[in-house]
Amino acid sequence: MSKSIYEKQNEPLLINCLCAQRKGYSDLKLLNGVRYSISIGITTVLTVLLFIFDNPILEAFTTVMAIIIIIADKYFDSFVDNRQKLYAKIQQYFDIVCFNEVSENKLESEESLFTKNEIAELTSGNYSQKLKDDVTYWYNNYTSFIPVEQVFYCQKENIRWNKKNNVRFKRLVRFLLVVVMISIISFSIVKNIEILKLVGIISCGLTFFDFSLDILLSLKNDYKKISKIEKLAHDIESQLSCSNIYDEISNLQSKIFDYRCECLCIPDGFYKIFKFRDEERENKIVNNLKELTK
Repeated sequence: MSKSIYEKQNEPLLINCLCAQRKGYSDLKLLNGVRYSISIGITTVLTVLLFIFDNPILEAFTTVMAIIIIIADKYFDSFVDNRQKLYAKIQQYFDIVCFNEVSENKLESEESLFTKNEIAELTSGNYSQKLKDDVTYWYNNYTSFIPVEQVFYCQKENIRWNKKNNVRFKRLVRFLLVVVMISIISFSIVKNIEILKLVGIISCGLTFFDFSLDILLSLKNDYKKISKIEKLAHDIESQLSCSNIYDEISNLQSKIFDYRCECLCIPDGFYKIFKFRDEERENKIVNNLKELTK
């Protein structure tokens, strides 16, 4: 039996698992982006038209459209949630198979997630070599550590990536929200907009505000969850030599899985901006850990 997650993770089926969940998440993020673009695009066009034309029908139509978009958005969320849980489950399957390869006690049975036929069907596809290369060596090389430490340090990698991207994206959304809302209010004041037209413009602004507020609230809740998971990991780290630590490791993995099922999917473009920097950070952490154990 192999005793290295680093090598196990590159088996063909597991690479396909990573490709499937990566492609699935990317498609979901793209769908979300299209949804936001269409919704915000409609409200932006209507806002511009309101500035240009004095038309009571247009003003009423703008207010109605803003309400329809907000309601439709709630129904769309249900579809997104179901797909996200599926991709999180595929990632969980990958983790469990890799971790159980080195664990003295199984964290969870992979069969409890998918049968062999189910996972083969879910991960079948003609994935590009570029995508396969991108997901190869998903986790850093902890081969020099004992099995329980290999599993734990891979879990901590997941936690760090999630928390760092959460903080960055939250800052970006706050900045954009402030800029847009100040622009709408300032322009309305400068142009001395009539009350009825102002109501339509504010309706459009509220649509954007509703989207942004939902994102910020999700990110805030995600931050609380990932911080609690990080605290749990910190507590476990001081007990890695204990004989019953696998129960704690298994619980930590369950928390990570739950987080993946519920957290906001951050756009790929934003993730890629910081990917190289984050990989460098993780490499430094691994090297520091190895130096400490010499």
